[in-house]
Amino acid sequence: MFKTAQTFVHAAIAVLLGMGAIAAHAATYQVLGGTFHFQGSSVVTSLTGVGNLVENSYQGNDSTSTAFFLETLDEYGIAIHTYSAGPALAPTINLDTMQADMRSFNTAEGIDYHQGAIASVTHLSGNDYQLSWSSLFTPVNAYESGSYDGYTGFWTMTVRAPAPAPVPLPSAVWLLGAGLASFAGFMRRRHPAS
Repeated sequence: MFKTAQTFVHAAIAVLLGMGAIAAHAATYQVLGGTFHFQGSSVVTSLTGVGNLVENSYQGNDSTSTAFFLETLDEYGIAIHTYSAGPALAPTINLDTMQADMRSFNTAEGIDYHQGAIASVTHLSGNDYQLSWSSLFTPVNAYESGSYDGYTGFWTMTVRAPAPAPVPLPSAVWLLGAGLASFAGFMRRRHPAS
């Protein structure tokens, strides 16, 4: 019985020590850049990142603001503005499932278009990830129509997650550790080594 109790105590202490290194997911991602192209087009527009993608928060507000990418000319020479807005949920990135909810992503070039979708997430290196998705250009206002209606846009967004900070251990864990150490000492006195 002593060996079993000792093994249990050693395993519990190893778990307690390992818990100090558990890290929380980042909620704010720096937008580094990305790409955009139309369905059937060989021209890929590079986009320069600006600002942050803040999870559960809309960024920008309309066709005159840019939240994620600098105003960049597309292959037709039209400035692209990007922002996120309702009614879709604000952006989220899940690094466990490697998916991002980008359904609130919108673009504008005089007419505002929904361009969001569920994105796949690819780990690039370090804290850098790439989000990739495609979406049919759909006007935000049903009464509007524009030159992009019916086209599919293909997007990538490269983001950097901040280094995760260690999660502090609650005091109850330290008390549990002290209790286990006392239990180990008690078992050692009760069963002296032969």
